[in-house]
Amino acid sequence: MQLHHIAIKTFHLETLGSFYQGLLGQAPQKTYFYDNGRQRSLWFDLNGVVLMLEDINQESKDTRNDAGSSIQKTESGFSSIFKEQSRSIPPGFYMIALGVNSDEWRVWIDRLKAKEITIHERSKFSVYFNDSDGNRLALSSYPTPHEL
Repeated sequence: MQLHHIAIKTFHLETLGSFYQGLLGQAPQKTYFYDNGRQRSLWFDLNGVVLMLEDINQESKDTRNDAGSSIQKTESGFSSIFKEQSRSIPPGFYMIALGVNSDEWRVWIDRLKAKEITIHERSKFSVYFNDSDGNRLALSSYPTPHEL
């Protein structure tokens, strides 16, 4: 068994998509649209694992969540209770760690700096930062220590 994909829901698909496009240095592999032409989903290839950025569509007539429960919809979009629940990190989710070769470490650190991405923590194998939605990310060279 292997990891197939990671899906991140967002209220800010364009901003989050730009963040990952800049971080990864690649355009989305696939882009899906709503009937009205607005972007619904951006897919990035991470060496065989797909990173799926999914819009939380406030304009859709479909007001069911992933579990099939109805969600209250107001004139301004989904209820604030739904927004708060969607923005919180569910139990079990902590971060996404992207593996990089230790010999490419400097290139990745320079890319973070060029994109003005703040590194919050460091170890001899990893650096930790957040995407534009606040999701915790890491670059990791484990098991080989990086040269900084």
